[in-house]
Amino acid sequence: MNGRIYLLLIAALFTVIAAISFFYYKRKSKGALIIFSALTALLLRVDYIIYTPHWVRQHDVVGFGNDFGQAGYIEWFYAHLRLPDFDPREKWGFFQPPLHHITAALFIHLETAAGIAYQKACENVQILTLIYSLLILFYAYRIFRQAGLLGWSLYFAFALAAMHPGFILLAGSINNDCLCELFMVMGLFYAIEWYRNSTMTAIIKVALCMGLSMMAKLSGILIAVSLGFIFIVKLIREKKPGFFKYLLQYMVFGVISIPLGVFYPVRNFIRFQVPLNFTPEVGESTESYSLVQRIFDIRTDTPFACMVNNGNAYDEYNIFLAMMKTSLFGETDLSADVAYVRPFAWIVFITGIMLAAAAFFATVYVCFHSLKDKKNVTETAFWGISYVTPVVFLINLSLTAQYFSSQDFRYIQYVIVVEALFTGLYFKNRGCEKTPDAMAKCYAVLLGIFCAAVFAVYVLLGKP
Repeated sequence: MNGRIYLLLIAALFTVIAAISFFYYKRKSKGALIIFSALTALLLRVDYIIYTPHWVRQHDVVGFGNDFGQAGYIEWFYAHLRLPDFDPREKWGFFQPPLHHITAALFIHLETAAGIAYQKACENVQILTLIYSLLILFYAYRIFRQAGLLGWSLYFAFALAAMHPGFILLAGSINNDCLCELFMVMGLFYAIEWYRNSTMTAIIKVALCMGLSMMAKLSGILIAVSLGFIFIVKLIREKKPGFFKYLLQYMVFGVISIPLGVFYPVRNFIRFQVPLNFTPEVGESTESYSLVQRIFDIRTDTPFACMVNNGNAYDEYNIFLAMMKTSLFGETDLSADVAYVRPFAWIVFITGIMLAAAAFFATVYVCFHSLKDKKNVTETAFWGISYVTPVVFLINLSLTAQYFSSQDFRYIQYVIVVEALFTGLYFKNRGCEKTPDAMAKCYAVLLGIFCAAVFAVYVLLGKP
């Protein structure tokens, strides 16, 4: 397929999406923008995994057939159907918890049993991560509705989550990040569900999400702070009448989540003396830069993460610039593959910073007014903690593990869902659900420019 046919095909598919959305608008009016955002997000994700081979723009994957890296880890399970019987430090990437890799190995077995060639089956592992990414969007929508977002407040929140490039990149990343992020988002959703209706079934859902997120990647533990907060609040409020009921539920939560979450690192510690918090040193060092530079030096001449290996003068060292750039474009210079994405990438970068600032303001505003008005304080605090915890974690990781890769936003990508929620809550509090005011209209323009530029970058990136 040449470049012209590719662009015509994307234009035709986008036209179909617009037509479906317009038809839905004419028939039911409400929800047409949600349909439009969801279908556009689907188009971008499917397009991305079609033009992105499994070894391109990956993290710790290396590639199938290399006997190491996370692809090699998947192949181990495919070949042996058991956990590694050697010190996982002997092979790069094998220290990771195995849920995603086992799932991917079983998926490859199903494909080859159906007659699909092995190499093609390996490439198709991106189908799994595509599904994970779409499920994140599904649960993001459920979170927004759970919080009572309607109308424009819902449109803003959903469009931001649907079109954020980080989730497009995760759709094509065959490592364990996306599955972990999915269970974290699910865990947050089911935690609020449990808080409102504290049944044993609800706590089991939360426990499974918590344990499985850590079974995919240990960073799943980040939601434990939010869960601990809401558990304690529930226990304090119920006091004596519900004390033993909730004590029993918390015991069930621990019995389910703890073995799922820590069995692999504990096994490796017992059998091979691997430290429980083992993480290999990786990436380009940032330790030669001062704390002032890493926080306040925000000079940049590119919207992409700087790396000496890519011809830049230095490796990205400012924590906040690195977080912003990697959240939008990953760790690579996309213009190295397709030069004409750079102007659109600058638009994504600039509008992305503005949207991040707006989301931060919305978070502070909603949390402050919730405390002031004493309305929905516990749930607002829960979501505030769900924002603060991962951000503090990533900043601390960047300062203690002083490597370029330690600043990658993919570790906490689920924060975008939380920030989208606070953005929606802000406009809900302003009464903009049915009729947007001037500020909402300005935000709509900003978000529209961002989404259009994201679409341009990630469509043009695949142009032959």
